[in-house]
Amino acid sequence: MSAVAEKVFPAPRPVVFAACTDNTNVVRCFKPYGPIPGVTRAELRDAEQLAVGVRRTITTSDGVTMDETILGYEVPALHHYRWGGELKPPFSWLVRTGTGHWTFSDEPDGTRVRWTYTFALTTPLVAPVMWALTFLFGRWMKQTLDGLADVVG
Repeated sequence: MSAVAEKVFPAPRPVVFAACTDNTNVVRCFKPYGPIPGVTRAELRDAEQLAVGVRRTITTSDGVTMDETILGYEVPALHHYRWGGELKPPFSWLVRTGTGHWTFSDEPDGTRVRWTYTFALTTPLVAPVMWALTFLFGRWMKQTLDGLADVVG
C-alpha cells in the first residue's frame, strides 16, 4: 500500500536535495499530522553522511525509535530508504515496515520532488483500515514537503 506526494520547489536540484535529506530539516519539517507522529530526532549511526548502507535512527513524537537503512542515495537525484522498528498500537497492528523513495528532477521553474511511501502490511486483512491511514499519510507527506519548501525559500 502506497502514498505519493509531489511538489515543485523554486530552487536548483542540489539545493533542494540537500535540504530534503538534511537531518536538521527532517526534525524541523516532519511534524505531526492527526494520528501520524512527527520526527523529533534523526541521527546517523556509524557514518558522517548519508550513503547506501548507512543506518539512521529516527525517533518520533509518540516515543517510537525506528532503524532506517539507506537503500539508494544518488546526489542530487534519489534518496531511498526502509525503516523498521517497534511501532506503537494501532500502527503496530497494521504495518511491519515502510519504504520511502524520493526522486528529484529538473523542471523549468525549479525542482520536482516526488515522494512515494510504501508500507508492508502485517496482514492483508488490515488493508481496509490502511486505505484511510494511507490517505492521511499522503496529507502528512504534503505538509512535510510544504515545510521543506519553506526551508528552501
